[in-house]
Amino acid sequence: YQQGFRRGVNSNYKLVGRNLSLFGNQPMTSATKPFTSLSPLGKGLSNFGTRLAFASVAIDTYEYSQGNLSGARYGYHLIGTGAATSALYYLGGPIGAATGGLFFLGEKAWDSFQPVWNDIVSQYWQFENAMNNGWRPR
Repeated sequence: YQQGFRRGVNSNYKLVGRNLSLFGNQPMTSATKPFTSLSPLGKGLSNFGTRLAFASVAIDTYEYSQGNLSGARYGYHLIGTGAATSALYYLGGPIGAATGGLFFLGEKAWDSFQPVWNDIVSQYWQFENAMNNGWRPR
């Protein structure tokens, strides 16, 4: 390798600015050589994850059309998939994965809170019904 250059995924890149100040014009050694053998694995996993996300959208669309998935949940899934995929392509894989994870945790939190919410609504309805029918505290 020519001094001041490093091997990249698709080609060599020149060290400029901050990178050049970190390495200077030192030749590449085994310690400073990038792990280019890992990049095909990462690219493959990224492509698999993207295909899996769009397969999930197709399954959700089918479930929604059959009436097994509510419109709110279907919309939440679409927004979550779109946000995670956009973050993946524009901000990088870890941010995309974190975004998808946050949407997943939000859905699980709602699923956990739903029975409590139904109980609160039921008790409020009973209280309001009692008040409208002439119940008065003593």
